[in-house]
Amino acid sequence: MPAFQEYTYSYFDRDFSDEEIDNEDSVPFMGANYEGDALKSINFFKYTYYVKNVGANPAIYDWSINILDDVLSDDGRSLLSTLRVMIYVDGEKSVYGLRDSVPHVDEHGNPSYSAPISVSEEQASTEFPFMGYAKEFNSSEVVTTFRGQKLNVGEAKRYTIVTWLEGFRSSNNEFAPRGAKIKLGVEINAYENE
Repeated sequence: MPAFQEYTYSYFDRDFSDEEIDNEDSVPFMGANYEGDALKSINFFKYTYYVKNVGANPAIYDWSINILDDVLSDDGRSLLSTLRVMIYVDGEKSVYGLRDSVPHVDEHGNPSYSAPISVSEEQASTEFPFMGYAKEFNSSEVVTTFRGQKLNVGEAKRYTIVTWLEGFRSSNNEFAPRGAKIKLGVEINAYENE
C-alpha cells in the first residue's frame, strides 16, 4: 500500500461533501494522488460498511475501533498524535484524536486536553479556519467504543470510517514521522436481546 501523506481536515470541505465521503459507492482511496494510472500516495482512507441483524431476535452489539499496531519511526516518533479518525454513524459525523499533551481552556474556563481537529485557534486563518476540537481517543490502544447498540430483526446501521494524518497537528510544526506505521481494526460483538 502506498504511504499516506499529510492532509488536513479543512480540505475535506473544500474537496468533498459529507454525502460523497459517507457513501458506500465511493472508493476507499478517493482523493488519492496518482501518476498516470499508478497510485502514488494516499491523502485519506475511507471505508463504509453496514451492520445488519439477520437473526430471528432483536440484537444488541458493541463495536470499537482499535489501534492494533503502532510502529515507531527510526527517530522514535509515533503517528498517533497526527492520526485523526472521522466516523459517520447513519450520517452523523464525529472526529477523534489522541489526547493533546498541552491543555487549552474550554468554553467553561476549565482545562481540556482535547486536541484541535486540525488548525489550533492560534494558527487559524481565512484559508485554514479553526474547526473545533476532536473527541479524545479512549486510550493509545482504542480510538472509541460504542456499547449497547440495538438492532431489531432486519434493521441495519451504516458506518463510514475515515482516517488521515493531520498535517497541522505534528509536534513543533514538524511533519509526521517518516517510516512509522499504524494499524487499525474494527471489532464487533453481538448478543441476542430476547
